[in-house]
Amino acid sequence: MRSAPFTCVLLLIFAACSDKRQENFEHAVKLIREENFRDALVILENYNKDSEGSDSSFFFIGVCRFKTGDTRGAIKDFTKAIELNPKYHEAYNIRGLCHGVLGDYDKEMDDYNKSLAIWPDFSKAYYNRGNLKYDRKDLTGALADYSEAIRFQSGYGRAHFNRANVLDELGRFREALEDYYIALDSFEGEEKGEVCFQIALDRLILGDTLLACQAFDSSAAFGYQKAENQKKKLCLKTK
Repeated sequence: MRSAPFTCVLLLIFAACSDKRQENFEHAVKLIREENFRDALVILENYNKDSEGSDSSFFFIGVCRFKTGDTRGAIKDFTKAIELNPKYHEAYNIRGLCHGVLGDYDKEMDDYNKSLAIWPDFSKAYYNRGNLKYDRKDLTGALADYSEAIRFQSGYGRAHFNRANVLDELGRFREALEDYYIALDSFEGEEKGEVCFQIALDRLILGDTLLACQAFDSSAAFGYQKAENQKKKLCLKTK
């Protein structure tokens, strides 16, 4: 009977430690959202020292390593996360990105396929797989994957932009324009200028010189340097 108070004290200490560990974990995730990956990594590594770690802690450590340039280390952490949780579709997806950075394109493709086998409406995996297919000159496959990414994430600007690039290469310029216009709202600054530049090029191909010049003007206003040269070559004469 006399051990009961001591047992209660131990339980209270354990609960307090657990609460503190959870608080540290949540703070690390917050730092990751703020793109402070180095500080988050320190906290998460200490978190794992106090226990065997979890699938989530290894996943976020992998994210931090990847974002700070330790790609091989990130792969090890994502692999550990997958060992602890074989259904961790996000870990497969980002491990695929890591393999791509290292030039292991077959492993990259395999990870995207595994991610989508687990979570068939995971737009980011479709987008990443579309990029890989595009790099491999599989335009039909890339087009299909970008379309799936957009189907499962409405307004996915980068997927619309990349799908427009594919449509341009396939000679489907009016369809490409539709995607570029949708993509505009997802970008700012020079990136938005690049979208305007692509719109201008398609307008030129379709013979819409006035609209092309307006798009070049917009592109230049957003700081996209290539637009200035095109304005000088084509638009000053038109005006």
